[in-house]
Amino acid sequence: MFIGYLLISISAVSLFTISFIKALTETHYFISMLILIINILLLVDIFFQFRKEKFHFLQLHKKNFYICLFCIIGAVAAYILNAYIGLGAIIASALIGLLGATLVPNYSVSIYCGSFVGMVSPMVLHDFYHVIIAGFIAGVILMLAEEVYKGYGGKLGASAFIPWIILSLSNNVQLTTPQSLSFSIMVEILIFSAMASFVTYVIAQRLKHDVVTSSSLVSLIAGLILPAVFQTNGTTFAAVAMSASFAGMSSKKIIKNELQMIAVSSLLGIMFLYTYSHFGGAGGKLGTLAFASVITFQGILVLKDTFKK
Repeated sequence: MFIGYLLISISAVSLFTISFIKALTETHYFISMLILIINILLLVDIFFQFRKEKFHFLQLHKKNFYICLFCIIGAVAAYILNAYIGLGAIIASALIGLLGATLVPNYSVSIYCGSFVGMVSPMVLHDFYHVIIAGFIAGVILMLAEEVYKGYGGKLGASAFIPWIILSLSNNVQLTTPQSLSFSIMVEILIFSAMASFVTYVIAQRLKHDVVTSSSLVSLIAGLILPAVFQTNGTTFAAVAMSASFAGMSSKKIIKNELQMIAVSSLLGIMFLYTYSHFGGAGGKLGTLAFASVITFQGILVLKDTFKK
């Protein structure tokens, strides 16, 4: 369990820390201070979770084998729809998530996690077997992290993100470096982030649907509509919406109401802009962004409770 906690914590920290370093080197001092504060809040909850968790050795069961298996199936299926059939990463992952929730509800979380692995961009220098390896590693991480960060939206994405980072460091997988986004679309990013997280949260918590269906449905609608309506930035807005839908998967114990969800989506929108050019094309990055945003918001609540005492 500790290894799972450590790996998905590192995924969140790495994404936000690189954004801070970039803002600092580009002499964007106000932005760098803002991101530094966000990083501190992120670390606050990570350490709080470390103190709270009671780590123990994983007892392997038949269920663990199926977690890895369905993670690989989700990765390969989404990758085929994404790269070979040409549906694109967002629609491919959303479709696999919906199919998983319908056909194999007991393992829909594993399939959805695997689908994030399959979201890897065709522009990333990799081979098909890398997808299988990444799917397997994601399954192992998901298995190890099953009991930590319970109810945190985006945890599945963090589990899918780490394998691509590992492969990029060890197996000649070369990620891309997209150009930074213009600050002029920040308002739209914040709006679509708030809408997607809000709707996902309402579907899951108020209408009592499972979180995989809730997120997949919102992501699919965003992936179909936004690129058609906004020809220039539609794909970017769809990616924002999908990432926010992962945050919307948070349980009511973690995010207590829609107002808190909108606060998380604001953090996510800000960091989407400043993490856009990092780890380009890696599967699971959008989920990791959501996960880090939820952790950051929880850091605010931890400090609030601490000062109350």
